[in-house]
Amino acid sequence: MTFFHILAAAFATATPALAAIYPVNVPAAADGSAFFPGTQSGVGSWYRASSSQDSTSGTGWCGKKYSDSDPVIAVYFTAMSANDATYNSDQNGWRTATRKYCGLEALVTDPATGKQKLMYIADAFDPRYVTGMGHPKASLDIMLNSWSELYGKSPDGNKNLVINPVQWVLTGNVNTQWTADGAVWPTKTGGIQTQTSISPAKTCDWGCLGWDCSATVPCQSPNVCVSGYCRSSSATTTAPTSTAACSWGCLGWDCSASVPCQSPNVCVNNYCRASSTPVPCAGCEGASCGTTTACNSGLTCLSPDGVCKPAACNWGCTGWSCSASSPCQLPNSCVSGVCKSS
Repeated sequence: MTFFHILAAAFATATPALAAIYPVNVPAAADGSAFFPGTQSGVGSWYRASSSQDSTSGTGWCGKKYSDSDPVIAVYFTAMSANDATYNSDQNGWRTATRKYCGLEALVTDPATGKQKLMYIADAFDPRYVTGMGHPKASLDIMLNSWSELYGKSPDGNKNLVINPVQWVLTGNVNTQWTADGAVWPTKTGGIQTQTSISPAKTCDWGCLGWDCSATVPCQSPNVCVSGYCRSSSATTTAPTSTAACSWGCLGWDCSASVPCQSPNVCVNNYCRASSTPVPCAGCEGASCGTTTACNSGLTCLSPDGVCKPAACNWGCTGWSCSASSPCQLPNSCVSGVCKSS
């Protein structure tokens, strides 16, 4: 069985150097119903990142490049886009849909082996090719290496090998490594305002606070476009107060040369920090880390050239595949292609 994928080859972006995983509010499905609520049970097929047989070319529907070793999945296309929008067929619809769902985290389980793995939505499969299956909407297409980990062995090209049933549940987290360009995911406990409608049930899905904007990509009123970003019409460049929620460049947010912090915050190691924040000690939270610099116990390095944070491991973790080009995170070491605790 093959699930054919929705190609986005015309719009491919490189995976960002830094990524974060944190809890968010899962949006509704494209038809307004709950987006895969509770535990799902369907058929788990496998696919390769770049294969004519699988209708893939190294870039998923979400516009992100991927490889066979990435922990990504494809879910039912129509659940994310009512008109099955792609970059080539409907760019505005595609941007809206990918910014809304890409990067959501799922815990995927093969009940037969008992193995589980956290994976992320980075692709979509065409529902035309699963018509007649028992539970097409709950089915998954799983990237090759992750599928092999769950199943216990490689399929060796046999498309008749599937995980049936495969069980999966959305964790409520998002991984910014797999979110679409321009997407803004507020944390469940606060952050960027996303309600721009009088109705509290409507979630902002275009021109929202913090999103990219331009003369041809406007902001949703009452937001205004300032320096290429949608901001509140009442926003200032001063530090947030107890009566006004910070909406851009806030303490702890990602930052870079093109994504500045709000004064008086400053960008340190790609995170916005108070201007008076001292340089962190080696291995402490906020300190620089990488393939040769470890974090202290209880912290993880969010990327090979990132910072130490109290977050879930997202590269070179224990049990992950490794190689000369995909190193393990210290103190793990690469043993026979697998990251193992030293």
